[in-house]
Amino acid sequence: MNGNDFLSLLLSEFPTLTPDVQEQDGLLHVQMHVFTRHTQAAIDSGDMQALHRCFALAHQGFRDADSDLKNAFFVSYLEHLDFVGTHGVASKRRMTPLLQAGFSAIMDYMEQLSRSSKKRK
Repeated sequence: MNGNDFLSLLLSEFPTLTPDVQEQDGLLHVQMHVFTRHTQAAIDSGDMQALHRCFALAHQGFRDADSDLKNAFFVSYLEHLDFVGTHGVASKRRMTPLLQAGFSAIMDYMEQLSRSSKKRK
């Protein structure tokens, strides 16, 4: 699955995101961040039904992604999800094992970068 394929699925599932996604035409990472904000809103509000829909779509896209789309998922989706606050723990548990593994991988990578940066100072 490439970025355009995923964006078609995204807009089919969440048509209200269409204006924001289309405004960023050709900028996959920025378009992916529109989906990130939508997912984060579901996390923050505790809307588990919407979150389930977000994670189901993310799972499908991440599972079937080509290299560019996979990168967008890591860098512009998983890296920016924040599981703090009242609904954070319950929301994180709703991630599929595949998404949890991807989230852990990007968080571990970011931690390694942080440690490497501190060692150089």
